[in-house]
Amino acid sequence: MSIFTLYKVSPLAVISNALTGVAHGTVFGLGAVYGLQKGFDTSLVALFMASFLWGGFLLQWPIGWLSDKYGRRGVMLINAMVAVVLCLLASIWDHTSSSYIPLIVIVGGSVMPMYSLCIAYASDRLSPEQIVSASGAMVMAAGIGLSIGPIMVSFAMSTLGPDVYFIGVALAFVAIALAVLNSMRYREVTAEDVEEQSPIVAAGVIGTPIAAFTSPDAEDYAVALEEDELEQLDDIGEWTQAPMAGPELAIPDPDEATEEDHY
Repeated sequence: MSIFTLYKVSPLAVISNALTGVAHGTVFGLGAVYGLQKGFDTSLVALFMASFLWGGFLLQWPIGWLSDKYGRRGVMLINAMVAVVLCLLASIWDHTSSSYIPLIVIVGGSVMPMYSLCIAYASDRLSPEQIVSASGAMVMAAGIGLSIGPIMVSFAMSTLGPDVYFIGVALAFVAIALAVLNSMRYREVTAEDVEEQSPIVAAGVIGTPIAAFTSPDAEDYAVALEEDELEQLDDIGEWTQAPMAGPELAIPDPDEATEEDHY
């Protein structure tokens, strides 16, 4: 499944996943640079980077459970809003404080699980046989964000300073929250909805299959109608005066209809 096909199925999944890639690419691509520019020593840089993963490990299951119970989009929205607030706090927090690393763990707990939420949201709208191929499209969407995020934020950091690191991550989650809010205006089709649909039967060029069967010139009539050949329409129109093939239908006389005929 291509990324464009998946986008038609669920735009929110593709957009949110790409934006999550922007955030994750910024976190891991520029985290060490941020730490060095802020004056971290080597051990603190390593601890800083590991804290994001610890937070994701600790909160992955609870957030996933909440999305199973209360719905994907609602949890995605709340998670994105919490991530924005925490990233803004981290951008102004004193990194020498003993509470700094616990804060980064919580930041990681809000930032890291978003990728899994996007995958789960997309899977809810796919049939089982589509999930494997769609996973490749989701990885591609995330990869686009992973490549764009560090480039954009590194340019901003070189211009405005290292604190833009967390602001860049926050902006990515602001965009995710807006995408979720926009999606909440509509009801997206789920895989269950698709399974419950009746198969579509292609109709003939004119009317129903019965009309085509009882009208041998129906195809010619359709061609003439499309080409606006009025004279040919008049010639072909003579078939409408011919009696229908098959057994004759008994049409009751309205004057002789009984009371039962009205039901």
